[in-house]
Amino acid sequence: MKRTNLLLGVLLVGQLTFFGLVYAFCGSPSGTQAARQLLLAGVKREAVQKITIADNDGKKVILAHRGDKWVLPERADHPADTKKVDRVLGQLLGLESVYLVSRSPAHHNEFEVAAHKFRRRVTLEGKEGLQKQIFVGKSGSSGFTNVRLASGPEVYAVEDLKYWELGTRVADWAQKKVVDEDSKRVARLDIAKGGQHYLLERTTLAGWQLAGQPVKKSEGDVLASKAVQLDMSDILGLRDDAEVKKKLAAGKDEITITVSLAADPLPAKPQEQSAPPGGGGQSQEQAADKQQPAAPTINQTIVLHLWKHPEKNNVLYLVRDDSQYAYQVDKWRVSKFLDFDPDKVLEKNETKPAK
Repeated sequence: MKRTNLLLGVLLVGQLTFFGLVYAFCGSPSGTQAARQLLLAGVKREAVQKITIADNDGKKVILAHRGDKWVLPERADHPADTKKVDRVLGQLLGLESVYLVSRSPAHHNEFEVAAHKFRRRVTLEGKEGLQKQIFVGKSGSSGFTNVRLASGPEVYAVEDLKYWELGTRVADWAQKKVVDEDSKRVARLDIAKGGQHYLLERTTLAGWQLAGQPVKKSEGDVLASKAVQLDMSDILGLRDDAEVKKKLAAGKDEITITVSLAADPLPAKPQEQSAPPGGGGQSQEQAADKQQPAAPTINQTIVLHLWKHPEKNNVLYLVRDDSQYAYQVDKWRVSKFLDFDPDKVLEKNETKPAK
């Protein structure tokens, strides 16, 4: 009996020692959520003036605060997507530990939060010497993300943050819209390609014309939408920069798209004409006005230039006349203009053979 009690006592001590070591090196058991800790407590949003996001392969992107906007300083201060940057910055400043994963530096590589092995490294810099660095690692089986502050060895599990939300490409953060207008305001589209001009016009949303001939409504509407809702895929830089000029000069088969926008959305259909006072039907002039409403007043014109990339089939160069930047754009976004053929967009009046 004494020997049995002695063995049980040794086993109990061993268990207590084991659990003590587990707690010392790994924190609370994964099933236990300790009191949450704000990891960047004391860092105010307005103090953050620069964000650098890097991956383990050396790719990085820098975001800088200018006035009330975020920009990309390495791309001639091109506007960043300020709403996205503010949202992600809020996530970072609001990071709370769900539980402590580990206190041991020996686990940093395993959780991918080491100085030389990480998924993302985020550096916040700003006023009054602010400099905070966060290593964002992989997600654990619980779905939480492992993170570590560079200032300490502790690894924490956090929610509401994934490493893939922290992109390292310029295109992940840039304001992508080169053109962002209401397609219902488009009154004219002038497409210049191959030495020819093709002018599509409309006075209402009911239909288009090309050189006096009716155009398939679906074709005209898609062209209008593509012209005024246009995203870039990358920033070449300032269009007056010498290197950018070389790239544009190497482009092939230039296409120019001139978009004429009315002050307000066009009417859905011709306006009904009221009967003249004293009764009677519409005059011939009134009937003509109903069929041919007055051309809308143009208050904005956008001119876009496209060049085929000299080497890449799926990319084009893009310049907007009133912008200081030059861009790359994915071919699929502008293929309607590249493939434009007047014979394919005109309505065909097919006559049935007489019986």
